Amino acid sequence: MSDLKVDYETLRSSAATARVIKSAFDDLASRVGDTQDCWGHRGIADAMHTFGTNWRYHRTILSEEIQATGDKLEKCLEVFEEADQALASSAPTSTVEQPVAR
Repeated sequence: MSDLKVDYETLRSSAATARVIKSAFDDLASRVGDTQDCWGHRGIADAMHTFGTNWRYHRTILSEEIQATGDKLEKCLEVFEEADQALASSAPTSTVEQPVAR
């Protein structure tokens, strides 16, 4: 039988990283209109506006997926910790008998 080894710190770190990525990703929404004046040519500005609008839609979908991934990582961590605790509490404790002094 092989042993299952779970790196709790990696799961915690991955869940935290997913939250950071989602936050940074969501912050991009506020920057979509920031560049509109710098394009100069109306055609380029219109194309970039179209791109920004499409990107806003797809960014929302990706943001939801990032959130779901972080939630799954946190749930995975929770379930493994609970299983670990249950196994630890159900394991028999060994007692070593002390020799009797004569």
